[in-house]
Amino acid sequence: MGVQPEITQRDLRSRSKEIMDAVEGGQSFIVTRDGHQIGELVPLRRRRRFVPRSEFAAMSRTASDVSRSKALPSG
Repeated sequence: MGVQPEITQRDLRSRSKEIMDAVEGGQSFIVTRDGHQIGELVPLRRRRRFVPRSEFAAMSRTASDVSRSKALPSG
């Protein structure tokens, strides 16, 4: 991951649509107030609901065999 650009609180307020569009596109920002870093604006991770069959098959080939794993102790 590269260096996150800094934006001022004023920029966030006045350019909110532009900045939120960038966040939606995957960009992160450090927010500053009076020259001090006060927060981080980062996109939410999106969960995929569908995994293509070919990707599932590839993951399955490299997965460990859970049927041979030791059973967890009950309790």
